[in-house]
Amino acid sequence: MKAHDRPARFRRDFLLEPLEGRALLSGLPNSPYPVAEVAHGHHRARHSAAVHTVTARVNGQISQPVALPGQDVVAVGVGQGTGHRFGQVTFATEFFVHREDQYTGAATITEGAGSLTSPQLGQVDVVFRGSESIRSLNGGVINLAGTATGVSGKFTGFTGAFSARGAFNSATGEFSLYITLKLAPARPTPVVTNA
Repeated sequence: MKAHDRPARFRRDFLLEPLEGRALLSGLPNSPYPVAEVAHGHHRARHSAAVHTVTARVNGQISQPVALPGQDVVAVGVGQGTGHRFGQVTFATEFFVHREDQYTGAATITEGAGSLTSPQLGQVDVVFRGSESIRSLNGGVINLAGTATGVSGKFTGFTGAFSARGAFNSATGEFSLYITLKLAPARPTPVVTNA
């Protein structure tokens, strides 16, 4: 017996049902659906409402004291690298680390702040939280997520999201981060007047 000769299993027979009393698509109003207007490039302002993504690869050094489980320590890091379309960038940061486990190296970055600067980009100040974990004898992983709190230079007045992920050597303090900023123009706050 071949596969196509076997009766199909799990076959359901569908019965026709009367349509009286049911809403049909033809019962919808004939008015057209709302259409979004599209802004073309030559009609846009200096910066469009689109999100601008800024990425950079940064290598540097973190100074972080050894901590026992339950302890909070301050870590300071500085690194330089290359930003996509922005050339040389510098990332300086300071953050609080709460060591959770001595053997796995798991830690929570409870709060931190930093700035990404570039002659072509300007300066983006960020605040973040994150995690740090040791995956091998000296190798670890850093994950950060937060927001851009102040932007000056090319994207002055923009706000957005900050994220970074990368490798960390716990013995030497060296790190390599891939940083992503998603910046958009700040929305104006509506003015409410009492009439």
